[in-house]
Amino acid sequence: AEAGDAAGAQAAFTAALGYDANSAEARGWLARMNVTIEKQAQVDAARRAEAMGELDQAAGHYRGALSHGPDEALETDLRRVDAGIALAQAEQLITSGQLELAGAELAKAKRLAPDNIAIDQAIVRHEQHVRYRDFVRQGDGFAEQGRFAQATRAYRKARDTMDTEQIRQRLDDTEFNHLLAQARSYISNKQWTSANGILNTAANLRITDELNQLREQVAAELDKANGGGNG
Repeated sequence: AEAGDAAGAQAAFTAALGYDANSAEARGWLARMNVTIEKQAQVDAARRAEAMGELDQAAGHYRGALSHGPDEALETDLRRVDAGIALAQAEQLITSGQLELAGAELAKAKRLAPDNIAIDQAIVRHEQHVRYRDFVRQGDGFAEQGRFAQATRAYRKARDTMDTEQIRQRLDDTEFNHLLAQARSYISNKQWTSANGILNTAANLRITDELNQLREQVAAELDKANGGGNG
C-alpha cells in the first residue's frame, strides 16, 4: 500500500495475516491501522459537522478522535469548536436577558479562543445590554418612589445605551405619571388653574380614567369660582 493509504495498508496486512496468522508484526500494524482509520473517520465527521454548523456534533467527533491519543492540531480544532458553542449559547442568553449566564459563557469562549473577533464583538454587545439593564433598573426604582425626574434621567441613559421600544414606553409613562403627580399636588393645594394646565398637557400624551376624573374635579372647582382661577 502507498504511504498514507490507511485502508490499503489494512488490506495489505490483512492479507499478510492470511499467510501468517501468527505474525505478531502484522497484527500489531493492523491494530495501529485500525486506530488510524477510526481516528481519521472521527476527524472527517467532525469537519463535516463543523462546516454544517453542527458544533455539538463536531465537538463530539473531535473528542472521539482525541480519545485515540493526544494531537495538538485536533486539540486546537476542539477549542475552536467549543468556543463557538459557548459563543452561540451566550448569544441566546443575551437575547433572553440572562446576562450573568451569558457573561460566564463569553468568558469561557474568550479563554478558549482569545483572538476570536466575533467573541470580542459579543462581549461588547453583552456589556451594552448590562449597562442598559442597570439604567432601566435604576429608573424603575426611582419611578416606584415617585422620583420621576431621577427616573427620567436614568431612562434617558438607558435609551442612549440602547434605543428600544421598551425604554421609549418607560419614558412616556414616566412623563405622564410625573404630570399627574404634579396635578394632584396642585389639586391638594387648591391651585385649580395650575392643575388644569398640567392636566391638559397630560391629555396630549394619553387619556386614562384617572386623568378624566381629575379633569372633571378641576373643571367643577373652576366653575364654582366662575372661571376665576386662584391657582
